[in-house]
Amino acid sequence: MQRVGAAVMGGGMTPPITMIVTIHNGHDHWSGCLANLAAILTADDGAILVDDGSDPPFVLPAPYDQDKRFRLISPGRIGRGAALDLAINHASDGIICIQDVDDRSLPERLAHVRRILGQYPDKILLAAAKDDRKISSESLIPVPPHRLYRGNPFHHSSLAFWRDTWDTVGGYDASLPCCVDYDFYLRCLARRPDAMLFADTAMITRNRQGNRHYQNLDPSIYHQTMRQIRNRYRAVLRPPLWTRLYDLRFWRGIW
Repeated sequence: MQRVGAAVMGGGMTPPITMIVTIHNGHDHWSGCLANLAAILTADDGAILVDDGSDPPFVLPAPYDQDKRFRLISPGRIGRGAALDLAINHASDGIICIQDVDDRSLPERLAHVRRILGQYPDKILLAAAKDDRKISSESLIPVPPHRLYRGNPFHHSSLAFWRDTWDTVGGYDASLPCCVDYDFYLRCLARRPDAMLFADTAMITRNRQGNRHYQNLDPSIYHQTMRQIRNRYRAVLRPPLWTRLYDLRFWRGIW
């Protein structure tokens, strides 16, 4: 993929960032997530946490319940797609960052996001996880639609975009059983083929332990949803014919 130079924000712009976290159980991750958010958010940033029907319910403990940067919404069990839409709908104008409850943002993440999206306000941004691979630079890599059609190599806890982008593409599809971020990526690319950038620098640490938050997802539901999403966007994205070979691994249940 072609690389573009590292972005530099101009004009001293410092847009607020809202961190979005959806929570369904995962109790052993709650305290670490809150501590991570409190450490990286500036006074102008915020975090919206949606308790998606945890048992027992998630509550903001002290001192976070007195921290104006934190907001908790507890709608009951509505599913991750609807929970993301609900949270973003309550976010202020500015930049949205997604983070799973069991992943952690690195201290430099918000500065990177502000700088890159300040320079490229019409893009959605994904980045490397610290343990995914060795980070050799801070260049930006455009992600062509056919690359994402082949499969999703990105971790959604690194996702960031302007709230206007979410408004423009119509939010997440809450009717999908899973893979809501993958659908969101392809919807953005269907609107603008150059909409996605990958930052070749680490912004998160990814939880790969046995207590991963979404480790119990049924593989058959995952593959079914992937087929549904790819069928939805195939005609719009018009991927090269050779990329259709990648469909076979989903139809045959191969991962």
